[in-house]
Order: sequence, then C-alpha cells, then structure tokens
Amino acid sequence: MPEPPDAPEVPTPPPDLERLAPGWSATLAYRLVPTITTWRLTSPDGAVRFAKVDTGGRYPTLRGESERMVWAAPYLPVPTVVALDEEGGAAILLTEALPGRDATHPAWRSDVAALVAAPRARPACLPRRRWRGVVPAPLRRGARAGPRGAPRRCR
Repeated sequence: MPEPPDAPEVPTPPPDLERLAPGWSATLAYRLVPTITTWRLTSPDGAVRFAKVDTGGRYPTLRGESERMVWAAPYLPVPTVVALDEEGGAAILLTEALPGRDATHPAWRSDVAALVAAPRARPACLPRRRWRGVVPAPLRRGARAGPRGAPRRCR
C-alpha cells in the first residue's frame, strides 16, 4: 500500500556518518524538525553513540552544543563529545551514549508523563536549597564556574 502524499519523508542516514563511524549501523532516533535528525549508531560489538545532524544551519549551532557539553562535563553527567564535523553547510555532532535508557527508548512511549517530568527532577547530588537557577551558570558566572553547590563531579 503506497504512503499518502502528505506522509512525512523518512530520512536516510547521511553518507558522512559512515566516514565518522565506519562499520557502525545507523537508525533514526529522533527528528523534531526536518533539518535536524539524531541517529543511534551501534557498533558491531554493541557499543552505542549518537550523531546529531543539522543540515539547515540552525541556531543554536551544534558547535555551541558541543562546547556546552565539554564545559558541563566536570560538573554534570553529559555525553562525551567524540567528534564535531562541519562541512558543506551541514554539521554532525557525535557523542558517546550515557548509561541507562535514553529519551528515545520505546519504554518511554508508554509513560510520556514520566519522561516529561524527568528533566525537572533535582539531581540527588545537588543540595535542594540551591537547585533553582543552576541552568544559567555558564552565562551568569563565566566558563570556569560550575552550578552553585555542585560537587566537582555530579553523577
């Protein structure tokens, strides 16, 4: 049965993914807008990475996202940046997967309310009285400052 004419186009992995992660298989993990896709990359031994691809040059850029992840790494559990590739108007941000279920895991589809509430939860490693206002720390206090009250590494 053919797809209706208004069905969204299913993207194919960009050829650059094979160059950045040779031998890894790519499956679409998430697409919010047509020009930004996130791909789950799985190695032959089962290791997982994610590749976020921006073909539209949107703001904020993937370069900025990678810089924020590198900045946050000493303070919060964020994905490790493996590579940032910017070529021909497209950008690819390649990161290691964090342990646990990511937000694209099928199990979350049955409990969307829990998924939406999860980012609002205060990490147990941060003191309750100081959780408000943590997010804008890089803008508020400079690139070397961490969230108020956060231990050197909050896991």
